[in-house]
Amino acid sequence: MDPTRPTSGGARPVTNPGARNTVVDAPGLEEFFLRSDEQPAQEASTGVAIDPLEELLLFALGNEWFALPVPLLREIVMPPPLSEVPRARASVLGVTMLRGEVVPVMDPRQKLRLGERLPAGHGTRVVIVDVGDGPLGLWVDKVVQVLRVRASQLEEPPPGVAVEGDPVVRIGRQGERLYGVLDMGLLLVDDGEEG
Repeated sequence: MDPTRPTSGGARPVTNPGARNTVVDAPGLEEFFLRSDEQPAQEASTGVAIDPLEELLLFALGNEWFALPVPLLREIVMPPPLSEVPRARASVLGVTMLRGEVVPVMDPRQKLRLGERLPAGHGTRVVIVDVGDGPLGLWVDKVVQVLRVRASQLEEPPPGVAVEGDPVVRIGRQGERLYGVLDMGLLLVDDGEEG
């Protein structure tokens, strides 16, 4: 199969070193992933990265941009049909079947205090991540791109902006836009569990 030609539905295979092959329904992202021959700058004597490269998936929720570490990414899919889950927490939109696995799909807006979810549009996608407990889908309005940034380019949120337990743990810049880098563990903590 030619990795540069779109597969069914416009998806393209993307090789993500250090992870399984990922099908991404966002043509053109593969050029942003690190190749196996690319390594971050290293200290010659210690072998420790001085300022390692990080790969982040940049996506939009309304007018706000957020990013997730690429190693958590399994795939990006068109919004699938969802089945509601009785008594699930409010951020869980439902579950879907994806290649034989039951995948819960959540709306990160509630935890990020962004208001109501927009109706599904042309750019709407579900980002499937794996944080160790199996796959989880995040309903996003648009996948923007994959960023390759140095760790030193990401800053701590300024004092007074982030509260304890806030899933935005670092701030980055893409052109004139700011984006928040999310900690998936904090994003998944139910507000009733915090404390």
